[in-house]
Amino acid sequence: MQLLRNERGMTWSIRKGTFLEEVLMESDENKYIELYRGSQVITELTDDLVRRIEAGQHVHIDWRNNLKYLIKKQFLATDRCDFALSTDEFLDEQIALVMPKDSPYLELVNDEIRRMHQFGFIQRWISQYLPSKDRCSGTSNKAMDVQNHTVNSSDMAGSYWILLLGFSSGLIIFIGEFAIHWYRQRRLAKAVVTSYSS
Repeated sequence: MQLLRNERGMTWSIRKGTFLEEVLMESDENKYIELYRGSQVITELTDDLVRRIEAGQHVHIDWRNNLKYLIKKQFLATDRCDFALSTDEFLDEQIALVMPKDSPYLELVNDEIRRMHQFGFIQRWISQYLPSKDRCSGTSNKAMDVQNHTVNSSDMAGSYWILLLGFSSGLIIFIGEFAIHWYRQRRLAKAVVTSYSS
């Protein structure tokens, strides 16, 4: 991580009592141990830290959603896009439900979650409760907003139209060239017959 090797005296912080702090404290990977040791553990993000982030002297490490709220709050306060989310993710947000292994509700819960994904409810809730897109969204999230999705024929309609247009143009040009060649051959044959007979 470049943050650990920075030579400009940059500092970083994480919030106290979060899952992130717990993961970093319990990790046995050197980079996470160094990241935790060098971090300032804070209870809340103060105005002083926000000013240091704006000045490029500090980095705040938190869950992506919390950082999106911070970016939105700063945008509303200053009407400027002073912050950008890093495109580097080093921990996944893994949230799950725990149930007894032989619970009769396990399959039901899994089916309902699958249905919510299929019908788009989860995406809708995310868009409702996360900060709305604004001028800063394009700069901070551009690299991260790419989502995997299955390509279907309606996504490819433009490609099919271009293929059809190209094929049709090629066919028309081919028929035109064939007709011109046939016409010239016929005219040449008539000219030969006419000149031979006279």
